[in-house]
Amino acid sequence: KGILLDTIDIPESKKHYGLSVIYPKLSTTEFPYASEWIRKVVDENREDFYETVNEEVASNDTSESDLRYCRWMRPRLLYRTKQLMSLVLEEGGGYNAGSPWFGYRSLNFDLAKKREITISDYFILRTKTDSSFLENIFQRCVNNEFNLQGNLINDIKFAFDSTSVYFLLDKYDPLGWGIFSVEKEYIRDHINPLYR
Repeated sequence: KGILLDTIDIPESKKHYGLSVIYPKLSTTEFPYASEWIRKVVDENREDFYETVNEEVASNDTSESDLRYCRWMRPRLLYRTKQLMSLVLEEGGGYNAGSPWFGYRSLNFDLAKKREITISDYFILRTKTDSSFLENIFQRCVNNEFNLQGNLINDIKFAFDSTSVYFLLDKYDPLGWGIFSVEKEYIRDHINPLYR
C-alpha cells in the first residue's frame, strides 16, 4: 500500500512567487504521530511564507520593487513497511534575485513501538569503536573529514529504505549539502537488528 500525496498551492501574485507544498497524506487514526509531525511541518512552511511576504510588503513599495519571495516543499523519500516508516521532506525558498536555500526534514518512526527512531537507535553505538565506525561511514559519504564529538551524532539527519541509509545535509551546511547514501549491505553489522 503506497503513501498518498496532497498539495497546497498558492499561485504567484504581484506580492510573491507563490507557495507550493506537496506532502504525504497519512491517516491520523493509523499514524497519529507521523500525521501530526507532517501537519506541523506544513503549517510552519505556510506560516513562514505568509510572514515573509507580509514583512516584504510592509518594508517595500511593491510598485517599485520586483523582489518577490517563493517557498516550496517536496517529498524526497517515502518508505513504509508494517513496522517502520522513514520520510524525508525537502523544503526551500528564496527571492527571485538570489540563490535559494533548501534543507531537509526527516522522520524515522518505529510503528510497532510507536516511537521515533534516532540515529543512536538505528545504529549500534555502544562503544567508541562503534561511534568511530559511524563517523568514518559519514565522512566517506559526504567526502569531508570531521569529528563527531558527543551529542553531534544525534544531530545528524538521516533516513533509510530497504536498501540504503541516507545522510541529509542542508544547503550552507559547513560539511557540504545534499543527500548522501550508503548501501545497507556494507554496514549491516552496525545497524540495530530491529532495523536491518
